[in-house]
Amino acid sequence: MVSGASMVSEVYGDSSEPDLLRIMVEISRAMEYMHSAHVVHGDLKGENVLLDNDLRCVLADFGHSKNISQISYKNAKHAHGLRWQSPELMAEHSLLTKENNVYAFGVTCVEIVTFGSLPLPMMPDDIVKKPVLGMRLLC
Repeated sequence: MVSGASMVSEVYGDSSEPDLLRIMVEISRAMEYMHSAHVVHGDLKGENVLLDNDLRCVLADFGHSKNISQISYKNAKHAHGLRWQSPELMAEHSLLTKENNVYAFGVTCVEIVTFGSLPLPMMPDDIVKKPVLGMRLLC
């Protein structure tokens, strides 16, 4: 039975470094399992990782998951929120790949170790895209 609380809200202030590390390892193992089955999650982020009653991770929201063999430019719609998107996914003609999932995992790890903070938290989404794609920000 999954508690229904998102992972990020469960770890605020109550978790030790070993707990946070264990959560990240569990997520990486779940991703490894999915990738071995040639599946990409498509929307990996903290709010889509739930904790069960024993504080074990359970991936959720598979609505954007794809079998890698079924992904084409035509159906490569990306669910990853902008801050979880790899630079490749921000390009107009891009495919959802295992590597994109790994990038989203990295941002999810930032969420975990910072108790819910995201990269570039004060910037609006349309501005966040620029430094990720290597563009200069004008002051």
